[in-house]
Amino acid sequence: MHRNDFNNTLAHEGFQTLVTATREPFSSLDVYIHPFGAQALVLEDAFSITVACVERKYWPGRAFHLPALPPHSER
Repeated sequence: MHRNDFNNTLAHEGFQTLVTATREPFSSLDVYIHPFGAQALVLEDAFSITVACVERKYWPGRAFHLPALPPHSER
């Protein structure tokens, strides 16, 4: 999926605010939670998210949805 297509899909679903998050290569975030759901599109490199001891890896062009509240880590 391309960035413009992803943004158009989010707008069609009613999302009004889009945020671009940048992570440094080889960085990680320990387990944490957030009170909002997130939909994300990986633009460069690879991104892994671990929820309930299950790691999923995403490559550029892949989108994912993370509901609010599950503890997760990022790499």
